[in-house]
Amino acid sequence: YWNFVRLSVGNNKLNTLSCSELPYNTYELDLSKNNISKIDSNCKHILGQIAILDLSCNQLVSNGINIQKDILEKLHFVVSLKLAGNNIAELQNPIRHFNLLNLDISSNPITLSKIVGKIDIIVKSYLQT
Repeated sequence: YWNFVRLSVGNNKLNTLSCSELPYNTYELDLSKNNISKIDSNCKHILGQIAILDLSCNQLVSNGINIQKDILEKLHFVVSLKLAGNNIAELQNPIRHFNLLNLDISSNPITLSKIVGKIDIIVKSYLQT
């Protein structure tokens, strides 16, 4: 059997997310309530295999993080993604992974019209396959 790691480092005033010290079998990562302004390139592998990711309340957009490029494009197996409270006004492709079951984008300036159409397109393409 596998031993999976759940790691919570929320509310720790982290500025940089570096994944070089994280266990390779991390499946859940709570980074909420930090001040992340940089995500190191060494996080690509961890983000690519993670199932649950909480980045809420980090002001990511205000801190210069490109949500699409720095986070969403690296996620492959995520089922729960929390991005609440990050000053997100738009998501280009919020659910490109069909296994995403929970997306929390509350407390952001994003409007429903900026996301509903994209979700609908993805659901339709999924149902056609």
